[in-house]
Amino acid sequence: MLTIMTLSCSDGVTLTELRVNGADSLLGTDDPSPEFSWMMNTSEAGQCQTAYRLVVTAGMSSPANGDLSSVSEPYWDSGKVDSPQSRYVRYGGKPLEPHTRYYWRVSVWDKDGKKWTSSGEDWFETGLMRENSFDGVDWLSGDVTGTAAPMFRREFQTWIRGRHRRLSC
Repeated sequence: MLTIMTLSCSDGVTLTELRVNGADSLLGTDDPSPEFSWMMNTSEAGQCQTAYRLVVTAGMSSPANGDLSSVSEPYWDSGKVDSPQSRYVRYGGKPLEPHTRYYWRVSVWDKDGKKWTSSGEDWFETGLMRENSFDGVDWLSGDVTGTAAPMFRREFQTWIRGRHRRLSC
């Protein structure tokens, strides 16, 4: 007796490999129009992306529960774009500010018209963004004629907990 069993594992779609300029959580980019990429994963044969929507916001956290409609003023909302493109989608919003963390989410529509939204807090941070950011800066320097490199160090404590901090010197 031959028994053939098929198993369908169509739990839905997950969006993975979310990247900005090819990097996970890009830190310190000077690119004024970065490129976004993602991968649509599903166990369903023949399933594919037919459209996408990208929303980029600035602030301390991403939109709650992936609800892109709750964002009052996004830096960029691509709107629904009928395209299978999921690589190198160029930013097309307001000019990005220096030293700012941006959060982003992507939603995709599958071949059946069902919408899927990325989960988690995907982000990138901008760097200086301008060539003249160091104009007028007095640089610290030491005696460079010796054999040892100078070391500048100072210990300090912070009293703010639970938030990301970046020290720029």
